[in-house]
Amino acid sequence: MRCDSLLLRLVIPVAVIVFICAPVSAKKSAARSGYAGYEPQSSKGQTSEPSTPGLSHDPDKAAPEGYDGGEDNIPYEAYYDSSHPLKNPDKDPGKEWERKNKQAHADGSFGALAASVDWDWRERYFNETFIVILHVTNRCKSEQPTSIFVSNVPGLTFPRQVTVPPGEDGLDVTGRVTLPSPPIPTGAPGEPPMGHVIWPPFFVAPGQTPPHQPNAVAIGGEIVAWHPEAMDIDGKFCHATRITYKPGGHIHWRPPNDGGDTGPSELAKTDPCTVWWNIGEQPDNASEQECRPKMRILAVHFMEKILPPFIEHAPGDWAWLKEFGNPRNKSIAELLAMKSQASNVAENTQW
Repeated sequence: MRCDSLLLRLVIPVAVIVFICAPVSAKKSAARSGYAGYEPQSSKGQTSEPSTPGLSHDPDKAAPEGYDGGEDNIPYEAYYDSSHPLKNPDKDPGKEWERKNKQAHADGSFGALAASVDWDWRERYFNETFIVILHVTNRCKSEQPTSIFVSNVPGLTFPRQVTVPPGEDGLDVTGRVTLPSPPIPTGAPGEPPMGHVIWPPFFVAPGQTPPHQPNAVAIGGEIVAWHPEAMDIDGKFCHATRITYKPGGHIHWRPPNDGGDTGPSELAKTDPCTVWWNIGEQPDNASEQECRPKMRILAVHFMEKILPPFIEHAPGDWAWLKEFGNPRNKSIAELLAMKSQASNVAENTQW
């Protein structure tokens, strides 16, 4: 039996969440990321996959309601059911199909490896726009689908489904958040006043709660990243995996005369990882764990969007960049060294 693990990483400007899913029997370390795989089990000589479309599957029942086994009275086996909820990439099977206490469901299915992760969006403003990044690593030998289901999260859009290539690099899936406009005060008796509390975003000391305006709005909802059970090219199965992320934080009114989310000053307040990338010095409120995924994305943009005109003009000056390789698996120090060298070469380019 082979069983790897799945690494899902969520990134907002100053927050990184890492979850390592458990294989069937035990949890794995972060160094072994990927979809879990397991050997097919023998099944009374059965060689083809039956389909039970339209039947109602229940994790607490040994077979879908209405299953009769046909003329040969073949016992139901979830492993061979191509219509089983754990094999459908287009629909979230729900919490009831998650694996519990390392026990199989009544129909014999393993259940989805699962976890629930709190995702702190911290303190935000109404009408603010920012990105989130979901990084998925696939340790199976073939491409695998991952679906993303968003429920009651304000202003968040993600691609509904992506295909994750095999290998260490994985795939960065970018989502966009556009928070709603502030509610209009009605003046009703007992309504909290529309006050403004001026606070520097993300500069709150550890363990301290930032001040909230009297009627700040809490952020809620959930995001489900769903990878269905699927056959790999080596004849093994990749485990079904269901991860639930629960955003938290508050949405505030913007202070009067605030210029909005434009310009270097706002970037400096809200994105210390970008500041680190821009000036090459680590801000006090940024850590390597938090900023490494974000700075890898910035490096990809730098290499793909900024440098091509310089490379095309003087290709001989950029041979070293090919040796640098893929920025998605580099350390922050390596990324900054590449950016520094590239900047020096670009500044000395003769046009």
